[in-house]
Amino acid sequence: MSVAVRHRALLLLGGLILIGLVVLAALVYDTLGQAPLQLQPSDTAARSMMSDSPSAIPTPPNPEGNSPPPSTDGEARHEQSPPSAMITSLGIPVAVIRQTDTGYLVQTPCGNTAEVATGVPIESVQVVIDPGHGGNNTGATGPNGLVESHLNLELSRAVLRALADRGIPSATTRTADYGMLLSARSAFADALGAEALVSIHHNAPTWDSSNIPGTEVFIQSDTAQQARTDSARLGGLLYEEITTALATFDDIVWSRLSDAGVLRVL
Repeated sequence: MSVAVRHRALLLLGGLILIGLVVLAALVYDTLGQAPLQLQPSDTAARSMMSDSPSAIPTPPNPEGNSPPPSTDGEARHEQSPPSAMITSLGIPVAVIRQTDTGYLVQTPCGNTAEVATGVPIESVQVVIDPGHGGNNTGATGPNGLVESHLNLELSRAVLRALADRGIPSATTRTADYGMLLSARSAFADALGAEALVSIHHNAPTWDSSNIPGTEVFIQSDTAQQARTDSARLGGLLYEEITTALATFDDIVWSRLSDAGVLRVL
């Protein structure tokens, strides 16, 4: 393996950060009586999701032979429960707030609301993978010009493939290079009832040398004094697996912080 490829492999394995387990119960959104927000000029991701022609849902045949009164597309839509989340026609994962007469009211990556006509429903998943940063928020940049947000997305895709190979249902918060609020990321995971939300980051390097590799795994707090038990367990397992994988590389001068490890987020 060449030096460049080896260094890239290290970066791909390097900065996995856990920002917390998601409660199984989805958040309840009190939006049924509210009018949708107007899209802002900066909300390009939401504007891209807009669609003009809703897809009709066929009316099932009547077994009694009676002719039911004709129904509108909106009425047919309300006969089915709306999905908790969906992927829009442009491939953007969004949480569904509620159904409308002409489609679905969804939460955009920028935290606004927008109406889309249709999309591919996402079933409930066990794990949501969150590629950190995106859009103008690029994160760290390496001395060779490698951008963290791009690397986070690449590694997230590899993680999703590995989960799929193991039969673990999973989804991702971000599928391309666009910005996304933290609240929208967690709301997406909550809407799907995910057991775990894992956010992937690659932090800027430190020049403190070390004989062993290290990584930071941030876990969720239960109280101000105590970590959440299930989050701490998952964080410990992630730290063990990451550092074990990194240690298989030879002739590497490691750089790590003295307090690298499983850290609690208040």
